[in-house]
Amino acid sequence: MHLRKIPHSELRLGEELPQGNNIKSSKFYFDEHYICDGNAKICRTKESGNYYQFIMWVRGENKHFRKSLREKDLQTSIKKGQEMYIKLMGNLYRGEKVFSINMETFIEIYLEYQGKRVKDELITSGRFTTIKSVMKHLLHFVGRKTRVDDIENKKYQDYFDFRRKHHPNVQNITLKNERSQISHLYKFGFDEGYINMNKVPRWSELKFSKPKSRYYLDRDNYRILYTYLKNWTKGITDEEDLYYRSLVRDFILVLSNTGLRFGECIQLRYSYLKLKKSQHQSPNIEILVPEHITKTRTERTCIGMRGDLFKRIKSYSQYTNPDDFVFTKFNSPVMVSKKVLYKYWKMIMVGSGLDKQPFDLSYYSLRHTFISYRLMYGRVDVFTLSKMVGTGIQYIQDHYGHLNIDDVSDDYTKKNKKYKEIEDMFGEYGDNLIL
Repeated sequence: MHLRKIPHSELRLGEELPQGNNIKSSKFYFDEHYICDGNAKICRTKESGNYYQFIMWVRGENKHFRKSLREKDLQTSIKKGQEMYIKLMGNLYRGEKVFSINMETFIEIYLEYQGKRVKDELITSGRFTTIKSVMKHLLHFVGRKTRVDDIENKKYQDYFDFRRKHHPNVQNITLKNERSQISHLYKFGFDEGYINMNKVPRWSELKFSKPKSRYYLDRDNYRILYTYLKNWTKGITDEEDLYYRSLVRDFILVLSNTGLRFGECIQLRYSYLKLKKSQHQSPNIEILVPEHITKTRTERTCIGMRGDLFKRIKSYSQYTNPDDFVFTKFNSPVMVSKKVLYKYWKMIMVGSGLDKQPFDLSYYSLRHTFISYRLMYGRVDVFTLSKMVGTGIQYIQDHYGHLNIDDVSDDYTKKNKKYKEIEDMFGEYGDNLIL
């Protein structure tokens, strides 16, 4: 039972209440009549005048539910009160809440739930950050103090236009993902009893265009990048600055040679790594990417070039035990912060002149560079590549279908000069090219 039973039980459900059977008036209420076995009552107040109100104590939520019946006639008010009681009890037995909470509180509860999922390694911390970002947009759209039950489901048909108004460059794929996340919020609310099914959002249609090609560094731009990095640490006397310059340089080269995602690379530990023999000058690196740091929550093994990079990191890092992070803070075993990585990336882009490109380059561009080069020059089939980088075959086809077919055709019909050139760029041949 969800209700605190009121100890006055003179009226059974459906019975006629005798005229004049008024229970003693209180300070705030008068003309009180208990209904439904004393579990609710109708009454009038000084503020309500001649109109009756319905009042019921909801034990599970520790509150009194009050609502005006908008009725002056006693018998009609009794009937309406009985109907309201039955409806509320039905909601309670279905696990629904009687009192609607505001959207800010609802989202706080949802984020607490998602935070526990991060601790249980069901989602990544990066995913959690994205969820919080979507919830921020949602609060802006509906209002922090707006009660959940007051939001009509048709309101969400205006969400896409709202987002485009405030962020004109937002992509449809982003809106699609936000729609999915908000729908999950409502499913959570329905399962927990905070939302009725009739409040689930109704969305407007969203047109999807062909996925955009991923930006990668072509051979000229990659050559600019690694040539600039060769001198990136020269002349630096500040110990901390020198450490971070070295770390960021090697972070960039590891991404370029393994195709790891940014979030996967930053969470690497030495226990995940194994050097493998190679036909080239430097060893290959085999990386066991555990499921809890992957975007897809699926363990995989990737093999990349430049295993020597991890030897070099050990030469200037203080933390090289198996359980230590590869990329740590200066004089601390804690994982290096994203803020530091992005700060030095910006410095590199400006210093090398790559910031003048017509498109923005980011750490993620290095993953796209790895995938693109393996498709164009690496003679790696899409099935193997899909497993190595943890991306679906269809996704690769959709996002990398722009690659120059002429280059690929040349590689299949001509000698391997171009392969050697590409491998030189990644430091596989010649001491002068290893950074």
